[in-house]
Amino acid sequence: MNELFGYIFSPLREGSIALYRGSGNGLAPILLVAAEETSLGSVERLQHEYALKSEIDADWAARPVALTHDNGPHDAGA
Repeated sequence: MNELFGYIFSPLREGSIALYRGSGNGLAPILLVAAEETSLGSVERLQHEYALKSEIDADWAARPVALTHDNGPHDAGA
């Protein structure tokens, strides 16, 4: 995920759906929500919440920007 390059993440909540605060020098602060891949219900919940993003009032809630899938670190030599 190159769009997250330069951010340092601090955990705010851990569990099947984790929440992290991302900050970096000169970067806009962000919230990162991550679901454990082994928890299908958590992944489906995030997909559902992302689908409702147009109904979220940005004046009082963080509006999702993107929904991505990351398999973690990759070994280019494999």
